[in-house]
Amino acid sequence: MLIANKGAIKDTIVLKNKVDNSLPKECKIQSFLAKNVKLYSISWIENKLTETKLKTEDATTVYTELCDIASKTKLLSNAQTTTKIKEIHFLDTKQTVSETIQKVRNEGFVLSLTKEGDVILKNKTLENKLTYNPTENKFVNASISTQLKKKK
Repeated sequence: MLIANKGAIKDTIVLKNKVDNSLPKECKIQSFLAKNVKLYSISWIENKLTETKLKTEDATTVYTELCDIASKTKLLSNAQTTTKIKEIHFLDTKQTVSETIQKVRNEGFVLSLTKEGDVILKNKTLENKLTYNPTENKFVNASISTQLKKKK
């Protein structure tokens, strides 16, 4: 991300170092207020496809960085990955009969912002609420993580 204020020196905040030539998709920059402090949410999507003869994994990762531009600091980083797996499973030892198995694996937390500027991190079993502390310039636990009930 590049910050260019009029008459000021250009500054950068490194969000993530790229190791390959793939470009992120669906980049979004959104400002929000947390405790009357203007913060920014920067999010993007990256895809990674891994294929072998017997297995294909299509991983989609949503990265979200919460930043305070005034102090040039990252306040919170989050990555949530959904992997679609397609696998050929052989039913006999001679590998003449097979079936295709499809699964979905989720890793990490889904990040959402509330109207008040609080952060909710949620996965299948846990939910954490973080609130911004302007004196410490960081997000802190607003509530102890709650265990979500599993549906039967």
